[in-house]
Amino acid sequence: MQMPDMEPSYLLFGTVFALENRLQVLGDRLLEEITAKQWFVLVVLGLFGEKAPTLGELAEEVGSSYQNVKQIALKLEKKGYVTLESDKSDRRKCLVRPTRQWFELGEKYNAPSTRFMEQLFAGIPQEEIRRAVWVLQGLQRNSKTMGKD
Repeated sequence: MQMPDMEPSYLLFGTVFALENRLQVLGDRLLEEITAKQWFVLVVLGLFGEKAPTLGELAEEVGSSYQNVKQIALKLEKKGYVTLESDKSDRRKCLVRPTRQWFELGEKYNAPSTRFMEQLFAGIPQEEIRRAVWVLQGLQRNSKTMGKD
């Protein structure tokens, strides 16, 4: 398909949606036990380190609704990758903790995910990747403030 003649911001917006769909399909093919969305929640969970986040904190970092992340977390709990428990200081909050099985899954997919990333970014200079990250982080910041008026 030829590059449409349109405003670059609109083209970028559409490209992000199309890429998200394509990456989900590729991720679902790579992973046997879980979906790409479940994998992303587990990756974000790992960014919290030793601290077990609440479902709300996890949802904020994932960029999805509390209810969506709760449903994904419940499925991951059934599969043994996380545990969900009440926060001792505030019983209304639910903490998400990775299990040993979560770590084993990460070890299993370490090499395949490295190959995946190498193939995905093949031929793209690091400076271009940094520029793309800068733009996408700007879109992320702006999107968080939209609709709060």
